Amino acid sequence: MSSLALEDTRRIEAVLWQPAAALTDILVELLEDRGRAECALATLNDESFARVVSHLNNGFPKTAKEFCGSMWSSMLSKFVATLVEMAVTTDLGTGGSKKSLDARRNGVVLAGSALAEIARLSSKTGWSQGDIAVKVFADLNLKTPSTVQELAMKEREILQEQLRMLKHSLKILRTPASVAALSKRQGISTVNADVFENTISITAPFYSENVKGFGEWKLFITDAANAHLRQLRRRSPDTLLIVLRKMRDLSRGHFSPDNQILISDTEKSVPIFKAKMTGDTRLVYQVDCVTDPESRKECQALRIFGVYNHDELYRMKQFWVSLGRDLGRQGKTYRERCRQRSQGRNTSNDVFSPQVFSCHADDNEPLETLTTWEIPSELDYSEMLTMHRFVGFSKALLNSKWSRCG
Repeated sequence: MSSLALEDTRRIEAVLWQPAAALTDILVELLEDRGRAECALATLNDESFARVVSHLNNGFPKTAKEFCGSMWSSMLSKFVATLVEMAVTTDLGTGGSKKSLDARRNGVVLAGSALAEIARLSSKTGWSQGDIAVKVFADLNLKTPSTVQELAMKEREILQEQLRMLKHSLKILRTPASVAALSKRQGISTVNADVFENTISITAPFYSENVKGFGEWKLFITDAANAHLRQLRRRSPDTLLIVLRKMRDLSRGHFSPDNQILISDTEKSVPIFKAKMTGDTRLVYQVDCVTDPESRKECQALRIFGVYNHDELYRMKQFWVSLGRDLGRQGKTYRERCRQRSQGRNTSNDVFSPQVFSCHADDNEPLETLTTWEIPSELDYSEMLTMHRFVGFSKALLNSKWSRCG
């Protein structure tokens, strides 16, 4: 899976428990780029894919007017076209032959014309047989409707067939042959193939399964950090591997002096740390405390904020203070649990294990109002504000298997 596809699947999985509009927005965005939506949906784990299909089914347009120009219409036409292109050189299995897919693509085009005609007629206050474009129905081997009731019946029949074809196209996209063909089309690099494997099954915004090769500390990655990883993959794969190794070390609880250097730690705040890497590159993170919905326990975890150099850290020093204070607004108990450390058995002095706590009731400590800091003009605060809000809601974004980190 490419890093872009991994990012896209992560974004989809992150909104599966949010209102349906959030998923629709992401899918619409992915459909704008050739092959992105196909790759993301083809490589989702089964549970997440089932939720996406449920969303597509529940939100499928009920009228021709709603369907024409909708995300569902665009998705169907683009997915069928992608499958036809791949079928030229690849055997996609049952139902995925070039001949059958060509027929499906032709059917989608003809159905689109018929639905557009139905939408036009439905918008008229009154219509007669002479108003109907007979050919669009004849092309589908359908009898031309003569009444409003017959028109509504044809509308339902065609829409139901479009939904069935969309589901069938998604099924073909997820066959091993299709996934391989999609990966080839997207141009997967060897670095990406080595570092990024398939995403794991997600049952909630908390990831309950250890990453292969990583330790017992769960890692949560902000949007800013994920953007940094994508940039490193394109610009400096060697640095990316160094960052992943550092994340692996931290996941194993290796909190040596070089791995846990304080950036910010003020009154009623949560400490924010940096870990040394190559040159002046630093990984910025915090020790967080998150709830596991299955065990109903709170567990220490690591939240990665991003990769920065000395100059960037200096310019953003007031921001880290503000972020630490905002995180601390979650209460005294939360702050104390983020600060606690438990040394693992039979380990060196610098190796620690994540602590597990019983869920606590709200300690009724009122949320403090943050000071309005004077932001240096050279700081792109709008980008950091997005990360700031995201982290404040403790929303996990990414957990993947990075198998060959060295």
